[in-house]
Amino acid sequence: MKQPLVYIVIVSYNGRHNLEYCLPTLVSQDYPNFKIFIADNNSTDNTQEWLKHNHPEVYLIKQDKNIGMAAMNEVLTWPAENGLPEIPDYIFVAGWDLKFDRRCISHAVELMNEKKDIGLLGFEVIGLFDWADPSELDSRSANWRKTEFFETDWVPGACSFYRADLLRAVGFLDPAYFAYAEEDDMQFRVKESNFKRVIINTPCWQNVRESAIPLAVASYLSMRNTIRFQIKNRSLMQGLRTALLILNNACNPFVALDLSKRVNQRMRPFSLWSNFMIWAKAFLWNLVNLKDTLNASREVVNSINRGKQLFDRLNSGNNK
Repeated sequence: MKQPLVYIVIVSYNGRHNLEYCLPTLVSQDYPNFKIFIADNNSTDNTQEWLKHNHPEVYLIKQDKNIGMAAMNEVLTWPAENGLPEIPDYIFVAGWDLKFDRRCISHAVELMNEKKDIGLLGFEVIGLFDWADPSELDSRSANWRKTEFFETDWVPGACSFYRADLLRAVGFLDPAYFAYAEEDDMQFRVKESNFKRVIINTPCWQNVRESAIPLAVASYLSMRNTIRFQIKNRSLMQGLRTALLILNNACNPFVALDLSKRVNQRMRPFSLWSNFMIWAKAFLWNLVNLKDTLNASREVVNSINRGKQLFDRLNSGNNK
């Protein structure tokens, strides 16, 4: 019996040095039925040529410019348009700065085939918040004994294993985000569709020291997109409250933030005046794009309804 088809998708921008250690751990997965797609955002570091010569088994989706994480959306249409008519059962969003235990895919498929109420699965990420030596992956893999999992409110975006039917129902990444908060937006629709999000104990390792986005840009996108997320998925009033909270965190010297955490570094990156200017730019963007955000908010309701219908189809009569 043929195993379910898994599409692995990586978004790349000048990340050849990361792909050199990431791809071998994906190519060598012990699962028999998967394809790897790299959506490259017009890299200038010879990534595309390197892939052609070193990993001809990888399908390269070329972008004319850097469109951020939205390049991932191509995996839903590009294969069929380029002679790959098979429809995937699962889509594995993998970060270019990770290394994976060779059993990640097989463990994920086994669990999600059994538990139809799981819509999104993540792995145990070594070094998710603080640097860890890559040898820790070998140690955790060697000591792995049996599959364990638990429900979670958040799955790391760089190792997200989705039920493909669910993505087709609720939609993939919102291109307006570019980067930051795009996975939160996706996971909101997964949660509201009644599907569970879980973490499985199969390990992977992330190079937490790597960041392709300069801090000033990352701060702007984080502030901008956090506000947009609240307007789109909650309400206009909640978006305004969030904007004021971000302003307070960024510019109030009496608010204590742990700046060793990357999320707080993005919310208070520089001097108070510089932080205010970044916040003002983020707030203005949301004003200019308010109409588009409100239109997207209305579509969220339809997406969630489609997701709920899928959940009911998959789980009717099942004991969860």
